Amino acid sequence: ETTTDADGRYGFTELTPGTYSVRFVLSTLPNGFTLTTQDVGGDALDSDADPTTGESAPTTLDAGEDDPTLDAGIVPPDFDLEAVKDIAATEVRARVAVWDVAAINRGPDTAIGPITIIDRIPANQTFVEVRNTTGSCSVAGQVVTCVFDTDLAAGERVTGQVVTSVAPGADSIDNSIQVTSPFSDGELAVFSNTDEAVSPFGGELPRTGGSGAGSFVGWAFAFLLAGAVALLVTRRQRNRWSDPVAT
Repeated sequence: ETTTDADGRYGFTELTPGTYSVRFVLSTLPNGFTLTTQDVGGDALDSDADPTTGESAPTTLDAGEDDPTLDAGIVPPDFDLEAVKDIAATEVRARVAVWDVAAINRGPDTAIGPITIIDRIPANQTFVEVRNTTGSCSVAGQVVTCVFDTDLAAGERVTGQVVTSVAPGADSIDNSIQVTSPFSDGELAVFSNTDEAVSPFGGELPRTGGSGAGSFVGWAFAFLLAGAVALLVTRRQRNRWSDPVAT
């Protein structure tokens, strides 16, 4: 028994003459990787291991003979991670937006974890909290990173909610997320999904409390002085306050 080096090379030395085969232990392959098709191409380029058993065909060695052609090719899992984001709710008076974020494995193979969702919050919003997630989340400036230490079978997903506060005067808000996994086609997988959600935050919010009461008293006094003209102006002003949505 031996182990390959960092470049996948291996060797058995001091063998006596005889017939041998090499078995590549499938349980030691990188997570999610499988053996490629056996005996496609010449000996210098093909994979000699049976994809099911990991064992090569036998080879016979005479005294002093060496056979360096018994090798195995491995392939990474084939999966498609989809990033999904939508605005779940808005709380107009509190100027708060709740964003649903998810990573979904569209298959066909299992997506190798850890699965990471990265949410880059635009300048007109400020991070408040992360809700309803099993991920381990951290915040650096405007970037929220949630790491899910799990593999995802085809059709499975990981989810969460990112809550932001919205700056005054924002007519619309958007948000974008990125999803990553360690392997896809042998390289870091980056799947981007961006979207824009029209916000009800445009214009002025309804006024309540002292400022609204003061304005009411002022307009009531103006009504006493100016009659019907003041009444018309008062109605228009109050309608403007009662509409929190900019159109």
